Amino acid sequence: MHYVISDIHGCYNQYKDLIAKINLKPTDTLYILGDVVDRGPEPTEILLDMSGRDNVIPLMGNHEEMAIPTLTKMYTKNISYNEKAEFVLRLDISSRLDYEMWYANGGKTTMDSFLKLSLQDRHKIIKYLSTFKQYTEVQVNNMDYILIHAGFPKFEFSPNKPLSEYEKGDFLWARLDYSKTYFTDKYIVTGHTPTPNIEENNKGEIIIRNKNIAIDCGCVYGFRLAAFCLETQEAVYSQ
Repeated sequence: MHYVISDIHGCYNQYKDLIAKINLKPTDTLYILGDVVDRGPEPTEILLDMSGRDNVIPLMGNHEEMAIPTLTKMYTKNISYNEKAEFVLRLDISSRLDYEMWYANGGKTTMDSFLKLSLQDRHKIIKYLSTFKQYTEVQVNNMDYILIHAGFPKFEFSPNKPLSEYEKGDFLWARLDYSKTYFTDKYIVTGHTPTPNIEENNKGEIIIRNKNIAIDCGCVYGFRLAAFCLETQEAVYSQ
């Protein structure tokens, strides 16, 4: 079976609960569409768990993109938890702006969690983050799926444009227009925009509309974490 999860945002308990509910087997494949980190309390625990599973394929989210520059510097300089304030003060202007943008968007939990790790585990996480894909395409039961974190850039999109021709980062920040059909022959599976923000009265449920499948159900905001099965197009939710 092929499953897709997105926007875990440090919610380790919900992640483990969902993995158990879908009864993920070594023969299954799990795609995680980014934003594993930030906001929630245990982001590095999730990354370490994911990195130990050969059947997990991680995609980059905008929160990973924001986190990587600062985490890499913290790793290479072997910054301790008690040195983080001094480290920030020593950053050059460009690095300081990267840090402040990340911190303002929930980076504190990831930074604190990362700095409590051993140097070996920090290295494992930095190396693992470097493997995150920008997108992937999957065919299941003769149906084609495009898996991306966020959406397509508004003015650069064309249904005839190969995904490889988009710029790095194009799939990380855009908001998909769920009232629009982008492809007549493919489904797009995305996270990034919580489903309660897409439609009124949504209580944290996956939305399938116009061949767009929105699976960020707002777990870190008090809703649920969702797994979407590509074979059955059914959803499973955490408690």
